[in-house]
Amino acid sequence: MSRKLIELFGPLPQTVVYEDTANSFRTVLAGAFLTYINTPLVKYRRHRQNITFALHQKRPACFS
Repeated sequence: MSRKLIELFGPLPQTVVYEDTANSFRTVLAGAFLTYINTPLVKYRRHRQNITFALHQKRPACFS
């Protein structure tokens, strides 16, 4: 993320849950480009207390 986004829009409110979505939207509003990279660039912990834990659970085949 570029420092210019923070200078342009200010910090994200604490109520923002999905920083990636908000920052992507801000990037587009600023006239910049997004590129999707299908490779993990950071490691993070997943546990049952994560807000998005349920999103990462495997779904039964009948719901795929």
